[in-house]
Amino acid sequence: LKTDAIKVGTNGLHVPIAVSYAEIALANGTIFPRDDVSVGGWIRYQAFNTSGIVWNAYGPGGRIYVSQLDSGELRLNIYDGTTYYSLDTDDADLTTGAWYYIVAKVKQSASDRFLGVYDVDGEALDTAQDLSTAFNAPTQAFTSLRIGGTNTKIGRAQV
Repeated sequence: LKTDAIKVGTNGLHVPIAVSYAEIALANGTIFPRDDVSVGGWIRYQAFNTSGIVWNAYGPGGRIYVSQLDSGELRLNIYDGTTYYSLDTDDADLTTGAWYYIVAKVKQSASDRFLGVYDVDGEALDTAQDLSTAFNAPTQAFTSLRIGGTNTKIGRAQV
């Protein structure tokens, strides 16, 4: 954990300032982006800032990450080392102080990108999916999973 990120309970994190994050080293091959990749977690925002990172799975061949936009929407980004492929929510309208389950799924072989936002009752607030636009996932396994980071104040997170 970065010095200002705090572990809460068994699986919780408190990422109180815009440059805080928790970083989890992944064993080589733990998440291989050419296969099915799904990452999700419970997030409660303290504040929104432009283009803040919610979570970021990355390695030498690129990254897949979810960022929050200052509009309260989310963006799934896939970077293969050369090109960015993005998918945005339209109606999530996230607010500070509420819990959200944010999940992203990527499957290159099916040209499948999915981003979903759910409330504490499991109701979908917004989902975005693209099954028709081809993209290239990173070519090497991820080495780290970072929660929080650039411009994001996550009050609590559980992944």
